[in-house]
Amino acid sequence: MHPSNSNVSLNHLMTAGVAAGTVGLGVLLLSRLGEAKPPDDYLAQLFRSESMCSGLITVLPPADVELARFRAECMPSGLVICSPARIVEYAESKLLSRIWWHLTRDERFAVSTVLIDLIPQYFDHVCYEGIPGCVGCGTGRLETGWCVNNAIMRWAVFSGSPLFPSLASCYYKRKTDAEWNCFLYAAPYNLPCYLVSMDNPRHSIAGLQIGDDVREFSSWRFFQYDNNDIKPGDWQMKYDCNVEIHIPDHIECGGYWTVLRIVEFYIDEDGVVSVA
Repeated sequence: MHPSNSNVSLNHLMTAGVAAGTVGLGVLLLSRLGEAKPPDDYLAQLFRSESMCSGLITVLPPADVELARFRAECMPSGLVICSPARIVEYAESKLLSRIWWHLTRDERFAVSTVLIDLIPQYFDHVCYEGIPGCVGCGTGRLETGWCVNNAIMRWAVFSGSPLFPSLASCYYKRKTDAEWNCFLYAAPYNLPCYLVSMDNPRHSIAGLQIGDDVREFSSWRFFQYDNNDIKPGDWQMKYDCNVEIHIPDHIECGGYWTVLRIVEFYIDEDGVVSVA
């Protein structure tokens, strides 16, 4: 389900350009590397890969006005004071993704806490092959919601991509929900969030990059179900375990495939983490 044949070392994704829809820089870069044309904005995110184009991309200066406005309204002292609904507005408008790497690490952690805690902790049912276009389940096939389904739902909100239209016919709901919810989130946040798999036991969660260096375990915030900050030793991340962080190449209702691995960590039997 999660084969990986490439280990890509990333710094920050080019979230500002992607969020604003400005793929011109990516097109220009590709034309200089081989006259190739990127399929869409999602692939443009990959151009922050140091192994592909080290030194060729310069992150644009911070959006000073947007950054100042966000801090003044929501984080004047480093703590979030505005409502969760307002944080979601900043995330859905892509302003948060444009200023993400100009916030401090503590600010990124505080903001992500608000957003993660708004995600449904669990869902019980998944509808495969529902009505396309996020209309509803219809006569789709009903299945139990597993960890990979829950991880994909979190990725679709925090990152998301129009490259995976199959998610528009996938739905989920909790026992208490009257209506089905579409996996294809209408206004994804465009934040550096990825899918994470583990092998002891096999488990899927989501990982959000909040630190600068992807090869530093502390740069990642892992979340799934009712845990918004999964740590080694938790039941969802046991010792003697490999933790792989992926960029998905193909997603369907029941799983994902990937050819791009950002980084892999190994947690030994004493809980010591190293890059695998």
